[in-house]
Amino acid sequence: MKFCIALLAAFLLLAGTAEAQINPFKGNKSAPRLDDSDLPLLEQAGQKLLGHAAPAKGARESWTNDATGNAGTVAYVGPTSRRVGGVTYACRRLKYSVTLKLRPTPRTTTVAWCHLPDGTWKMN
Repeated sequence: MKFCIALLAAFLLLAGTAEAQINPFKGNKSAPRLDDSDLPLLEQAGQKLLGHAAPAKGARESWTNDATGNAGTVAYVGPTSRRVGGVTYACRRLKYSVTLKLRPTPRTTTVAWCHLPDGTWKMN
């Protein structure tokens, strides 16, 4: 799960204008980015929506890291499904929006999370 959250964080940081999508932080290791301490907060907000039996479209969870000044929201966009190997999985689309203290323009991405038979959720 931590790998999925880290991958999601990378998507959020790379989202932006077409020019920026090529490599927005090329050669700039000091560019604003999520801190490791932000990731559990982002994950907890998403898990609240995944753990809810039937969230309403538009349901939203917020997170704020007072230590870094970074914050964001996770919103339930709606249901979807994925078919893999003859099995159809129920999935939920979540929209992540992150605002970094040093980069006030929010970055967003939408991710599908699919519910597996063992009860876990996997980013698809």
